[in-house]
Amino acid sequence: MISCHSELELKNLIKQGNVLVYFYTPMCGTCELAHQFLTLVEPLFDNVTIYKCNLSYFTNLSIRYEIQSVPCAILFRNGTVLNKIYAFQSVTNIYEQLQVAYQNQEGSS
Repeated sequence: MISCHSELELKNLIKQGNVLVYFYTPMCGTCELAHQFLTLVEPLFDNVTIYKCNLSYFTNLSIRYEIQSVPCAILFRNGTVLNKIYAFQSVTNIYEQLQVAYQNQEGSS
């Protein structure tokens, strides 16, 4: 999982390929659990790049993408939003949601 430090950087990164952007805040316990789930699932999707962003520093993007709460993962393909995930129920659930979103691309890089 790659840390992102600026909105401009992130705007450019999401335009290219399959990207999941994970938004969190440091004092959020549920966010830490979601981070662990994503860390476990990440190696299974070599065609998806995962970035993490502290939402406290990305207020303009939180408004633009209408992020309602954290944790939040936004799934992109070539800059287009495919899905938003707010409920990080289990590793299996996250895996299945990524598989559905990126099913046509899985395994190819």
